Amino acid sequence: MTSATGINLAAAGDLAVLLSRGLAYPAPELHGDLTRGEFGKALSAAADACGVPLQSGLVDGLAVEAARVGYVGLQGEHTRLFARTVPCPPNASAYEPKDGLRTTRSVGEVSAFYEAFGFQVSPGAHELADHISVELEFLGVLAVKEEYARQRGWRGRMAVCRDARTKFAAEYLAPWIGQLAARVEKHAGLILYPATASTATRLVSLLERPD
Repeated sequence: MTSATGINLAAAGDLAVLLSRGLAYPAPELHGDLTRGEFGKALSAAADACGVPLQSGLVDGLAVEAARVGYVGLQGEHTRLFARTVPCPPNASAYEPKDGLRTTRSVGEVSAFYEAFGFQVSPGAHELADHISVELEFLGVLAVKEEYARQRGWRGRMAVCRDARTKFAAEYLAPWIGQLAARVEKHAGLILYPATASTATRLVSLLERPD
């Protein structure tokens, strides 16, 4: 369903949550879904529904790759990219300002944004508020809340969610997600992470638009 904004917000919300899951530290369930092709198919369906292009052959490629490297291999690649030598910092605060201008928000500012909507990072997540996975999940929540309000004719609530969605995408994710995606593309040995990072960049570009 396409909203009055011209964006399929329900699909965009689903896509954001899938990308959040793909960029988080991999759980065994993710590896299973990748191997069975379920993650790739869900990613493709959500991306297609909101007009975000995926690379050709990605769905089958993700399944073949997951089966080849195994769960331990997937864990190792995530650690290598995002947690050990950290060629691809997954937190906004790791990215330096450009030309002396601040381009990212502090962890406290991100947390305050979550709290304004009644959310906080689960202690079990073991991630800071500005982690890419956490920020994408929250962006997805905002998109879904906006669509929910639109379907029920709650114009005031819809406007609040739309303003929050565009602000969060434009000011909290857009300034650094492209840098992250470029680093992942350069350093990754598996296709999962460049695919999810580049798709996330395109989704953020879509969701920072009010219409």
